[in-house]
Amino acid sequence: MKLELDHVSAGYGDIGVLRDVSVSAESGSVLGIAGRNGMGKSTLIRTMAGLITPSAGTVILDGVDVTREPSHARARRGLTTIVQGRGIFANLSVREHLTMGRVAGQRGKRDRLAEVLSYFPRLEERLRQRAGTLSGGEQQMLAIGTGLMTDPNVMLLDEPSDGIMPTLVEQIGVQLREINRRESMTIVVVEQNLPMIFAMADRCVVLENGTVVLEGDAEQLAAEGSVHKHLALAE
Repeated sequence: MKLELDHVSAGYGDIGVLRDVSVSAESGSVLGIAGRNGMGKSTLIRTMAGLITPSAGTVILDGVDVTREPSHARARRGLTTIVQGRGIFANLSVREHLTMGRVAGQRGKRDRLAEVLSYFPRLEERLRQRAGTLSGGEQQMLAIGTGLMTDPNVMLLDEPSDGIMPTLVEQIGVQLREINRRESMTIVVVEQNLPMIFAMADRCVVLENGTVVLEGDAEQLAAEGSVHKHLALAE
C-alpha cells in the first residue's frame, strides 16, 4: 500500500512546521525520515497518521485522498502508528496489550498472535508480565507487536530507538526489516539513529526546517556519506 504526501504544509495552529513537503513511501518499501530535533519529523508522521490536518496539500493512501480523514479512519484502511514513547499501559500484561491490538483491528478476523510472537520471542516469554516492568527495548517490541495485531498494510514509527540499548536497537531494526520483507508491509520510520535507518530503509529523506533538503536511495546515500555530511553542516 502506497502512502504519499503531495506539497503538504502543516503545523500547530498558527505555527507552521512543514512547508510544501512531498514524499512517497512506495508499496512494500521502507522509507527513512532523518533530521535533527525540531526539524519537523514528528509533525510529518503525525500528518501521515491523521493526527494533524494539513493547511495545504494532499495525503494519499492507496490512491485515495485521505487528507481530511481522522486517524481512526486511516487505521481502518490499514495504517498503524507507533508513537514516540511507545504509549504503553504500565499495569496491563503483555498478553492484554496484544489482545487490545487485536480488538482494535477492524479490518480482518485472523488472529495474528503467533505471527507477532515469532517476530519477538521475548514477548512470548513475558506474556503474563506487566508492561511497566519491561525494559525500554521490550516495551518497543510490545508497541510494534500491538500495532501488528491490527493487521496493517502501512506502519509508521516515530523514533523507535529512543531510550533503547544499542544491542536491542539493532535487533528491532532487523525484525522490522523482516516484517517488511515477509509481509510486503510499507514502513515509514522517523529516526535520528542513522545506522538504523540505513540498515532498514530503501529510500531516505532528510528534513530541515520543515522542508525536504535531501532524498535518495538509502544505500547510495550511506555510501556517499551525504546524510552525515548534511546533518553535520546543519548543526
